[in-house]
Amino acid sequence: MPKDRIGMPWELGFEDGYRGKSAVVPVTNDYNFKGTEFVAVYPRVQPDPDALWIYKPDNTVDTKFENWRDRIPDRPCGMPRYPIR
Repeated sequence: MPKDRIGMPWELGFEDGYRGKSAVVPVTNDYNFKGTEFVAVYPRVQPDPDALWIYKPDNTVDTKFENWRDRIPDRPCGMPRYPIR
């Protein structure tokens, strides 16, 4: 896989479907996700000297990470919590 691409689309989509929410923690200050544009539709975690913040995909601040983490998802999760037998 080229170095300018990240290899996690399946995992990110699975977590979002399972929990009803996901966020991305960028490891770069360059938010140009060339080749992986799907990442831009998820909220991102942004550090600050005082706290971790959740930014919406439109780059506006949503809330502190702790509040977002404990908040009930805006939509029901799309996958069963336990395997179907």
